[in-house]
Amino acid sequence: MPHTPAHAATACTPEGRPVGAGKGSSVDMYLLALALGRPIHAVATCPATGTPITVDITHEGVKRIDPPTAVVAAVNLDADLTLGLDRIDVDVCAQQPFFASVQAASRWLADHPQGRLIPVRSFHAEARRLVDPLEATSPAPPST
Repeated sequence: MPHTPAHAATACTPEGRPVGAGKGSSVDMYLLALALGRPIHAVATCPATGTPITVDITHEGVKRIDPPTAVVAAVNLDADLTLGLDRIDVDVCAQQPFFASVQAASRWLADHPQGRLIPVRSFHAEARRLVDPLEATSPAPPST
């Protein structure tokens, strides 16, 4: 993605190999796991508290969250991902970090009144809803 905010998450395979462009938003981490059909180990820092956040995401669900109170800050969950990378970045990915907790995200929510805070494990269903239209029009990802 073109921007790299200070709160960007980094995606790696479970073996530690970087995936994708290297940095992205919390939403990006789910989209990578679902679109690639491969496990993603996301590492981020809460922009409010500095708390390290790690999330292991697979095509089937979230396997590990630390801290367990972490949330996804989401602004636009009605974006059409078939419109291209630039639109995805603007409509879905920009400024949507992981936060260590709902309390830590309170200022973000005040600055984004249209936003939502979704528990990390629960966000998988939202991400699935975003990716399903893409999978319906794309060939299956290569098996590894």
